[in-house]
Amino acid sequence: MTRFLGRHPDWDSKIVRGLDRERALATDLDFFRKHLDRLYHIRCKFHVKDEDTWNTDEKGFAIRLGGAVTMICRAFRQNLSLIQDGGRDWVTIVEVISDGAQVLPPLIIFKANAQLMEHHTNIEIQEKEDAFFATPPKVTPILR
Repeated sequence: MTRFLGRHPDWDSKIVRGLDRERALATDLDFFRKHLDRLYHIRCKFHVKDEDTWNTDEKGFAIRLGGAVTMICRAFRQNLSLIQDGGRDWVTIVEVISDGAQVLPPLIIFKANAQLMEHHTNIEIQEKEDAFFATPPKVTPILR
């Protein structure tokens, strides 16, 4: 690869990380600008205070997800992604913070039938209220 890249200066190798198809399709900057504009006008119209405005975000961590790979591409290419099928098990962490800087403990959701605190011995928790653990509800399929 080094010799190939030496002969072709307009090509380069880049580290590429996986990105789910849904996330790749959901990066419309105009959509977000319009959303923030509508939010601003609603907050002004109804006199919503900062401490009454909350942001909730979630981050999923894929289990058994492939790592970064090296890809040979044109040197000018940036922000490359390797689209994956998304067929993985996930652990999800939900964070909540107010505009007034009030923070709620994180919610950690595992795909499992039950969770016991003993399962989380490698997680540093000062108090039980520092984090909440949950499992998704069991869904019973509807047979027709």
